Amino acid sequence: MKGIMKKLLTSALVLGTGIFLLANGIAANVFAQDQAPKKVSIIDKKKCIHCGTCFKKCPNKAVARFGKGKKAIYVIDPAKCLANGICVKKCPKKAISWTTTADPKIDSVTQFLQNPANPPAEYRSK
Repeated sequence: MKGIMKKLLTSALVLGTGIFLLANGIAANVFAQDQAPKKVSIIDKKKCIHCGTCFKKCPNKAVARFGKGKKAIYVIDPAKCLANGICVKKCPKKAISWTTTADPKIDSVTQFLQNPANPPAEYRSK
């Protein structure tokens, strides 16, 4: 058993998102299902005044903007969020707070980012 584990570990590639086992040129993330939730920030659409501060200040370009001016929708992409807190600190209306990727609200954010032409109900204009 030790020989098998040693062989597996010597053919593993470690990246920031987990360990990928390499077998026959195919990589599989060992921890994809069991990773701990990631800390991310989220925008409260009711508090947001559409000023764009978060969009301008995020160093990782994790804030996506759909539309312009007061009709713009700002969404933080959980896959790009570094959880550095810049947007949380800079938001003039405190519309950005912390959550984790386990938060059900993140599912609707992800759904919106994947298909902005057909957003979930909470992102539709009224």
